[in-house]
Amino acid sequence: MELTQQQEALISIGDYLKANHYLFTTVTPESHRRVLERPYDPEALRSEHDSLRACFGWNQWVCADRLPPSFESFFTDETLFQVEEKNSKRLVKAKFRFSTLQLEHSNLIFVHSGYPTHEGNSVFFGPDSYRFANFVREKVKHGDQKFPLRILDLGCGSGVGAISLAAFLNRTPERFIERAPKFIFTDLNEKALEYACVNVRLNEQALTLDQCEFVKSNLFDEIKESADLVIANPPFIIDDKKRAYRHGGDHFGCSLSATMFSKSVDYLGRDGRVLMYTGTSIVNGE
Repeated sequence: MELTQQQEALISIGDYLKANHYLFTTVTPESHRRVLERPYDPEALRSEHDSLRACFGWNQWVCADRLPPSFESFFTDETLFQVEEKNSKRLVKAKFRFSTLQLEHSNLIFVHSGYPTHEGNSVFFGPDSYRFANFVREKVKHGDQKFPLRILDLGCGSGVGAISLAAFLNRTPERFIERAPKFIFTDLNEKALEYACVNVRLNEQALTLDQCEFVKSNLFDEIKESADLVIANPPFIIDDKKRAYRHGGDHFGCSLSATMFSKSVDYLGRDGRVLMYTGTSIVNGE
């Protein structure tokens, strides 16, 4: 798979963060907003580590000279960074974020959309991403079926579900895997597929690009083969702007989840399973 210049840049930044033990747990948008309301001076950051977290975790303005020199060539790419001069200082602000997910045997890193996620093609990663990843791993770990060999991440977003599951499968020798599983990442959002591809490359201890297929598809429209396992974390709220990454559709935000589930069942192979992490609407207390 040929990567774009922007994807190569994100991989370079992500590799540097991993090598320098970057850790950042994404909070809710409201908590993020409150953090950004606090007094902040980019020149007061005392270390490169603090500047990396401010830039790529909190999406704050940071002094360009407090970031690694190897990032310098990326600052001119307006799709990746904003740049401004203030008090004779060059400040930069990333248009994306990096979050980490710590497993028992692996530290995973994921690129996703910058804060705030107003754009319709935003790539979500948040507290529910951590819950989704844990949910999928626990269900596969304690299930009585053999490990799946063809896994579909439906509406994959950042790819956190499939990548974290792959990391678990690689560390579970007590069940025989006759061959390396195949992962299919599907999303209608091209940016999500681009980020998922970057995230696979950044987490090659879990899986490789050779194991993966990235398909732009409205649910199963472009998917031809059945799967042993379908995983999904669809949005389950009503978004007034109907942004795809957060709008769950009609019936109080439930229709997308219901549609995804029913179509997933039809798509499964023999003894296949669907693992969906979603929410239930409560209307008038019921």
